[in-house]
Amino acid sequence: MLTTFIQAARLIVYLERLWAAFIVPFIVLAALLATAALGLWAPLPFILHAGLLGAIGLGFTAAVVLAFLKRPPYPTVAEGRAIVERRHHLEHRPVTLSADSLSQNTTDPEVAALWAKAQQQASKQAAKAGAVRAHTHTIKADKWALRYPLAILLVFALWLDWGTGFYDLRQTFNPVEKQYALQVIQGIDVWVTPPEYTQQPAFLYKAKGATAEAKSQLTKIPRYSTLKVLVHVSEPLRKEPEATYGEAVTMPLKGNTYSASLKATESDTLWVTYRGRTLFEGQFSVAEDLPPKVTLSDKFTRTPEGMLDIPFMATDDYGIAKITAIAKHGDYTAEKELVLPRVGATEIDDSSYADFTAEPIAGLVVDFTLKAEDQAGQTASSMSLKVQLPERPFNHPVAKKLVQLRKTLFQYPDQHESIAKTLRQIMDAPKEFDDNKRAYLSMTFAYRTLADNAMADATERTMGLLWDAALQIEKGPLGLQLERMLNAQRNLQKALSEGADSETIDRLFRELAQAMNDLMRSAQFGNMDMESLTGTPTLQNRDLAELMQKINDLLKAGAYDEAREALKQLEKMMAHVQFGDNPAMEEFQKAMQGLQSIMKQQEALIEEAFNNEVAGRMTAEQRLRQQLLGTKLSEQIQALQKLGFDTSKLNEAMMNMNGAFKLSGRPGFESLVYEMQNRALQLMQQGQQGIAQQIRQQMGYGGMAGMRRDPSGKLHPMAGENVEIPDEAPETLSRKIRKELFDRADDIGRGDQEQQYLRRLLDAF
Repeated sequence: MLTTFIQAARLIVYLERLWAAFIVPFIVLAALLATAALGLWAPLPFILHAGLLGAIGLGFTAAVVLAFLKRPPYPTVAEGRAIVERRHHLEHRPVTLSADSLSQNTTDPEVAALWAKAQQQASKQAAKAGAVRAHTHTIKADKWALRYPLAILLVFALWLDWGTGFYDLRQTFNPVEKQYALQVIQGIDVWVTPPEYTQQPAFLYKAKGATAEAKSQLTKIPRYSTLKVLVHVSEPLRKEPEATYGEAVTMPLKGNTYSASLKATESDTLWVTYRGRTLFEGQFSVAEDLPPKVTLSDKFTRTPEGMLDIPFMATDDYGIAKITAIAKHGDYTAEKELVLPRVGATEIDDSSYADFTAEPIAGLVVDFTLKAEDQAGQTASSMSLKVQLPERPFNHPVAKKLVQLRKTLFQYPDQHESIAKTLRQIMDAPKEFDDNKRAYLSMTFAYRTLADNAMADATERTMGLLWDAALQIEKGPLGLQLERMLNAQRNLQKALSEGADSETIDRLFRELAQAMNDLMRSAQFGNMDMESLTGTPTLQNRDLAELMQKINDLLKAGAYDEAREALKQLEKMMAHVQFGDNPAMEEFQKAMQGLQSIMKQQEALIEEAFNNEVAGRMTAEQRLRQQLLGTKLSEQIQALQKLGFDTSKLNEAMMNMNGAFKLSGRPGFESLVYEMQNRALQLMQQGQQGIAQQIRQQMGYGGMAGMRRDPSGKLHPMAGENVEIPDEAPETLSRKIRKELFDRADDIGRGDQEQQYLRRLLDAF
């Protein structure tokens, strides 16, 4: 064992001496490797890089050769024993003594015994020796102990460069490869494109020079911006570069450019690397996108048809995308998207109509909130308000009953059998709802759905069918036309708020104009045909026409903000028009129809009396008819007065009719009676026109006079600024002319030539 320790000591000492001899070359090599692994050689120009590397290489080679020539000899066995003794602090050299021998041979037994005893004691003491520890002999060569920090730095640098596959280390010893990359890469561009909803333009974040050096600067960008990295090269690189922003992506080559797109969701650093080497570095700070804020006002207003006008305010840093009105009652939730003045507006203070009347919770108290959503998809809700949703008014008894069945089904869905039975009874009496085929078809489907009740959505489907049937009975085809017009108007408003192109806006306006045209042509207010009462088409309405023309002109001029305001006026106007059955309007209709009947009968009576044997002298039966017509006119006048109409013209007509009745029995008053009858007819016609004008004004519509354009914005062929309305009806004027001709023809004082001319005129009648 001692022999092994001695051999090991010899080797250790030899290595210590070699280390001391080669310490200088090691320090040079370690410094070179550490600086290379840290990338400190990368910025050096090619010539300086190659020159320094060559000089260091030559110096290192010379130091190694010199150290090799001056290398120390390998220690002898005796030196190994001495080393063991010194390192273990053994006194009296026991290791050497145990292997030593007498200098002279002796036969003296005492000397031999003493020597044997001395060697035995030396062997015991030498047995205490163990392995020799290495001691450094480099203190003189490295007085500043540079080897220690340099060794630590080398390990750290190699650890850093290990993650890149020792790219910096390899590039240091291969400057030709580095020079190739620098020459091929001509530039790096980074385009930052903020999200579209921010309405911010894209900008160029560009590295300077040849972009081989890393550039670092902090740039603030919106969240979800797109970073498009472009590496321009003169020829393809030997390997595709990589772009890293949170995750690393390979940049494919297209033409002479390597490109990649990354999404900036968090603040981070953008790196562009080639074979582990950083070509570009840019720090980006992502601006926080705050959620929107929405405030709901409690100043609701309700339209006659049950729509809600909802005032609200909303703000967002980049713009509001959508606002939804939410009504919740129990487990049922109804949502209606509001029309915004402009999608993407950062501040909105507006109001919008929402129709919840078709929902089964109409008429109930609900939790009402607004939910705002910004362009990034973030949402926020307003405070909840307790609101009683308005109901659509129904006047037809069958429609009312269907709506009530619908409510019962919503609240008590388990009573579907009794509801189906009641619905069957309504269907068995189609005369009660004027044989409305569409309503009957909807009720049939609802009945079958209730009877089956197997579908998961049976209750919801039935409620929808009952609502459709009720609307059909209440409003008839007009309900569909009104819905079409409102949808067209809403689509145009939405397109304007979303910034649609001009072609889309033009198409949607034409759809709105056509829907408005169709609606106004057939609109019956309270089931009353306005055209039959006024003698002019309801379509020819000055207010609507001028407003539609204004919208058309604004859209063509590109004044979309002003067009939105005009559409808001139109929405408000249409929201406050009540379509469908109305008891007061039904009374008005009956009175006007009665007035028309009286006028026809009066006209027929005048014609008959004029053709009697004595022109204008009425028979007893005709006098009785005249009296009855006056009584009927009095009844219609009372009905119209109850409705608040001015009947002064009709009152005057009644007085003329009563006067004609009283004078009709007296001989010689035929001409006066005839004149009073015609005057009564003329006054009734004027009174009818006046009342029709009053009802149109009450509904918010202008009359025919001054009409210039129809709702589609086109000029009407009969338009005129100064239309003169005659005081007498054409028939009345014709009778007067004919009477005057007869009177002149009977005048014997006139000459023969004039009388012959008058007779020729009378023959034409």
